[in-house]
This record gives sequence, structure tokens and C-alpha cells, in this order.
Amino acid sequence: MSVSTQEARTTQSVTLREWLNKDECLNLALVPQYNNQHSIWGLLEFMRKDGLLKHLTGVSACSGGSLPGVFLAAGKDFNDFKQAFPKNGWLGFGPSEPKITQDYERFLSVLPKKFEDLQIPFALSGTHWDSEKSLKLFVKAESHEIVMTTGDLYPALTTAVATGNNGVIKDEACPKCSFGFWPRTVNGKYPVTDGAFTDIWGTKGLVALPKCRRLMHVLPLDYPGQTKPQAAQEIPTVPEDLVTLVVTQPPTGSHSYFHEGQRKKLMQEGASDAKLNLMTISSKTTQQWNHLMFTKAFEGVEKVMDHEMDVVPDSAGSKHYLLLVDNAKELRKVQTFKEKVYDAWMDGMRDNFWKFWGSQKGMGDAVEAEKPAEIKSFADNKFSLFSSKPMELGLPKEMK
Repeated sequence: MSVSTQEARTTQSVTLREWLNKDECLNLALVPQYNNQHSIWGLLEFMRKDGLLKHLTGVSACSGGSLPGVFLAAGKDFNDFKQAFPKNGWLGFGPSEPKITQDYERFLSVLPKKFEDLQIPFALSGTHWDSEKSLKLFVKAESHEIVMTTGDLYPALTTAVATGNNGVIKDEACPKCSFGFWPRTVNGKYPVTDGAFTDIWGTKGLVALPKCRRLMHVLPLDYPGQTKPQAAQEIPTVPEDLVTLVVTQPPTGSHSYFHEGQRKKLMQEGASDAKLNLMTISSKTTQQWNHLMFTKAFEGVEKVMDHEMDVVPDSAGSKHYLLLVDNAKELRKVQTFKEKVYDAWMDGMRDNFWKFWGSQKGMGDAVEAEKPAEIKSFADNKFSLFSSKPMELGLPKEMK
């Protein structure tokens, strides 16, 4: 069955509030994005407080979406998360093994120890690589998704944020890198890492959740229209009633803890104010950025909650609605010129990320696909303002 554009236009639109209040089950899938937990929390906390998640049946997540996803599944709210999560964000963990895992599991200790003890079924994606070499080179053809739904929760959540590769920062020790989380062994399989490598949409875990015809798919982007929403027929469960909720988040906010780490390192080295201004992107702390991202997302979804959602043509015969919370637009009002320049440059890197991981075989020597020009040139970029910046699937140098 196919749905023409004309048929899509005649589909009656609804508001997000009306859609969430339908007396039917609802699954939630969270698309992974670098350091997106506070923006996602802004959306979910408003819905939770307004009693709009009462029909939530299951949560599918990976990578950056794992934290708001699992806290919600555990019946926790944003305050529970905020009290446990370091004020300086990811800089508060580690930075190296074994301390980074110890710190992370200490943070996770406010959650149940087992998947089975969560209040709502939770599915977490990971990536199993054929070998350490496959992982080190990011050979996508030699990576395989796995879904974790039972057993020990903390090791699974740690696996969800382990990359085993520090992006363009050379580290001969990888995949057991000098800083960051090491790859894990899951059900006898090694190495297993972050699920974003094989589940870029965060929807692979839906097949392991209670069956439900409705899905809310949260899609964080740098700016509106950066990529098309995943169509219903591309989602493993092919939901009949689908909402894609887009929330934008500027790269300066996503990389806030990297900028704070860079600034602190320069200050420890006795850098002058002039050098600090030249060498750093943002003077806002991670805590300030996280507060801004949560607050603007909370306020933003409140503003559009009662707006009619756009109807998206969908060849699967599903109802597909689209709603935008333009967090980045609001945050630009409090950004400096330098932050805006950084965002514009990084938007292009994220564009490349979506095109590359969505269509290519990998980025290692074992595949025919060439690295895109942006990735090639970046490694050789010596301009201080942007040198050694974090890749979307790597950890920043300042965590070293």
C-alpha cells in the first residue's frame, strides 16, 4: 500500500498533546547525538510533568540517548538525573580506565542494577565488531548490531557510551585508548561498543519491546532539515502511527565540556586573557550550557505542544507526523559571534556524519569507500581555533 502526497495532505493533523493523550500504548525511540541528554530531558520532563507519558510502553535507545531513556524507564525524573550527573558533564568521569568506568557506575548507582527491575521495558543497542582492527578503523561492513534487554544494567549502559576510538586524535593504544571507555564483552562477544555505529536512528531495539502500533521518535539535529526523518517502513517495527519530534541543539552546546576542558588546561598553563580568547570557543561552562539546553527545550516543547503537527507522506501507509522544537534558534540569541562561527563550521561536519554513516561502508583501509574530504582535511588542520575538536563518535583530547 502506498500513500500519495495528496493523501498525506488530506490526513487529519493533530497536536502532539492530542496524540500523546490517545488511550493507546506508546513506544519511544531516541536518536543518538553527541552530549544531547539535557535537550532530550527538556522535552521528556515537560511531557512527564504534564502527565503525557502515561501510556509509555517501552524505550529504545543507544549512545547519547541511553541516559534520559534509562532514567525514564526507571521511573526517575530530571531532578534525579541532575543530582547524580556531574556538574561539569562528561569531564566529571575518568578520564581513563579503570577510573572512568568506576565513576560512571557510581553515577548509575541511583538506578536499578538489572534491566528486569526497570518500571518500563528498555532496549539498548550496541555494536559488535569482527575484530579490534575493524573497530579501530571503523569498518562498518564488519560491525553488527546487538540489542541488550536483560541482565546487568550498568555494564550495558557503559557499553553504550564506549567508542574504543578517539576519532581523529591519534592514539596507538586504541581500542583500549589512553582515555575514554574501553570496548566491552557482551554475552561472550568482543569487542562491543556504542550502538550508534550500527543503530544511527536508535530504533533497532524496538523489536525487543512490547509490540505497539504507535512510536514517538525523538530526532536531535544541529539545525532544522539537516536530515530527513526516518520513514516508518525503515523502522524495524514499521509503526502505523509515528511522530518524529525534532529538537535542534547547537554544536557549541554539544561540545561544551570539551571547550571547558580546553579552557581550564590553558588557564593551568598560565595563558593570558588574550590567548584564552584566541584559543577557546566559549567562555560558558558546561553547567551553564546544560542548563540552557534543558530550559530552552522544556520551554520550546511547551510552546508547540498544542500546534498542529505537519503530516509527512509515507509509502508504508502509516500516519507520520513531524514537529520541530527549534532549540538552536533560541540558543543563538545568547551566543557570541565566535560560538556562531564554530556552529556553522561544525554543522558541516555533522552533515557529513549523517551522509557518511548512513550510506558508506566505513572509514578504514579494509573498505573501498574513501574518507570524505572534510575528514581527511580535518586531521591536518592546524588552525588553533578548531584544531583537535571532537568528532561525533570520539572523545575530546581534553579528557586525557
